[in-house]
Amino acid sequence: MLFKSIASLSAIASLVAADNLFPPGHAVNRNSLAGLNIDPPATANLVGTYYAKGIRYHECVPTHPVHLKWYNVQTTATLYDQANVDTAIEVATMSFAPMNLTRTEVNSESRYPVFYNLKDGSFAVLGNPKNTTRNMGHHDESYIDDHITPVVHTSDSGAWKDVQWIVRANSSQSAPPPEDLCTEAGALLLRPYEAMYLFFTDSEPHPYPSLEAGQKEAGQKPAAAQNEAAADEAAGAAEVDANEVDA
Repeated sequence: MLFKSIASLSAIASLVAADNLFPPGHAVNRNSLAGLNIDPPATANLVGTYYAKGIRYHECVPTHPVHLKWYNVQTTATLYDQANVDTAIEVATMSFAPMNLTRTEVNSESRYPVFYNLKDGSFAVLGNPKNTTRNMGHHDESYIDDHITPVVHTSDSGAWKDVQWIVRANSSQSAPPPEDLCTEAGALLLRPYEAMYLFFTDSEPHPYPSLEAGQKEAGQKPAAAQNEAAADEAAGAAEVDANEVDA
């Protein structure tokens, strides 16, 4: 993919920051998620809370038929064990990566958010969000939503081999740039990104399809179609495009 121009962070520093249910500095834990549509099932168990800091990359696609004019083509971040990253320990990295070995082209169906544990090499791969704060009346494209997402693939061993749900909360900054700034197809804008991630195991396997070495399991839908399964849940489907993933 060829990007014709790149805008610096300073050029967009005044853009609108994220709006979410948890103000900066607010403690987010299992109790504070109770009653929200991004709360994991009662059978889930919180096994880790991490603080991410990184960059989101938005590409200008003026004629995209589905997505916003500014399309999030990549998010990269380091996850820390505490909010004060100056004194924190680096725990993991996160980025979008192609996980479907049956595909060679680059598209939204062949890339997934991947969390890689720096300590033991275990990893967790996300599918589409199951539910987002947009379902609670927060449907303003000027902010990034908080959401809960099923894990569709993990390593066979290590700390994250049994993780089934990841909740993104306290999302801040990185709101999609205003549409009127998208004037040149292929232009790339970089936004700073911060969020909390809560990792959960679950004694009851979730119903979402697994991603096994790029193959969908027999009789199951590909991970990119998870929103159809989510629509059958009482909480309702996430308001995201079926072919778009988001960390």
